[in-house]
Amino acid sequence: WHPNQWAEHRHPTLAELDAAVPDRPVLPYERFTGPAVTNTLGKRYFDSIDAGPKPHPDYKPINTSATGTIGAAGFAGGGPCASALYLLLKLQTPADRKRSTLDAMNYSASLGLTSMLDQVLFPTPGPLSPTQILSNLDQYHMYDAWLDLHKEGRTIVRLQMNFLQNQTDPNLPELKERLRNQFQYFGDDMMMTGSIGEWAAPLGAGAVWKEAQRLVAEAHWHNENAVQNLAGLRQVVEAYEELNKQYGISDLRWMVHHVPEVNKDLLDRLKAMNCGVEIGAFRWVTSSDPKVPAGPPFRTIVDHGIKTGIHGDGVHIAPLNPWSHIQYAVTGINSFGDQVNPGQHLTRQEALRLFTRENAWFMKMEDKIGSIEVGKLGDLVVLDRDYFAIPETDIRNVRSQMTIVGGKIVHGA
Repeated sequence: WHPNQWAEHRHPTLAELDAAVPDRPVLPYERFTGPAVTNTLGKRYFDSIDAGPKPHPDYKPINTSATGTIGAAGFAGGGPCASALYLLLKLQTPADRKRSTLDAMNYSASLGLTSMLDQVLFPTPGPLSPTQILSNLDQYHMYDAWLDLHKEGRTIVRLQMNFLQNQTDPNLPELKERLRNQFQYFGDDMMMTGSIGEWAAPLGAGAVWKEAQRLVAEAHWHNENAVQNLAGLRQVVEAYEELNKQYGISDLRWMVHHVPEVNKDLLDRLKAMNCGVEIGAFRWVTSSDPKVPAGPPFRTIVDHGIKTGIHGDGVHIAPLNPWSHIQYAVTGINSFGDQVNPGQHLTRQEALRLFTRENAWFMKMEDKIGSIEVGKLGDLVVLDRDYFAIPETDIRNVRSQMTIVGGKIVHGA
């Protein structure tokens, strides 16, 4: 439940949720593990399960408070929030999943967001379990509802799906089978596969991570890696250089993203291999201490001249709303109103270009989307206010009056 939906830095109250969603249990979550809050229907349901036999050996009591709050779980072993999530997921029907998928598409269109690249999150195949948290997804079935809607001709925004491989097994069986049996960029303009990302193996997996990069290069696939510090970026650059000598990756658009830290040497080396950098613009929502710079170094990266785009890391890490991330890139102000990225701001023109035209290159769709030109797919948005004239602090409130995808109106205010 994100700050751009609630003005104050708190969960909504039970009464607010009752008013907003009166007909079904809901569970607004904070981060991957909670805490969370529920409405009256949710509390009633969770209390009834707590009072009966355990629905699963790993189930931990939810103990919903009188105000609807639910305690956090751990990343492993479950806990109250994970148990609540398990119960609601067990209740979902295929029709529920299709409805919520349409809700997400309609919300996206209302923002003017017409194309998305999904990085999957942490794969957890098999039966649902109360040990799974919000970031655990079954990569073999997570797109079933979207696929069904696509077959019915009901998708209204574009989706490209990457394949995240999270194994530390030295044999890398999942990655090998993925590369052997899947196609890159397979599908149509509304729904297609992407490539290997957010990573082929965990960055901290040592020799296993390095072998995963080699397998991707050998298969001549596009490849991505998320880095969280300068040491991680150096590790990625050195591996890319080694593989470029052996296999040649300069035509594959390999990339790094998040990049909270950079330096000129590493950017130079990436640019020499025709690699790109996706800048994580979501730090405004994870920043809570005004004394700690939240990054990333937008200005440094854009001025360098390397191929660059902006990503928001929605919807589990941050809001889906691109305008919140654009506002942060322009102002450096976090959700508490503090300046946490001094000297690294972009102009409004730059931020908009990085989120549209430049991002199309990272999806290998620059000949189809990202700008309004003859021969492209006809995606355009009529905004409800002048992005270039409104106060900087109003950018996050931009919405679409009309969204057109492929020449078809998919949202109209």
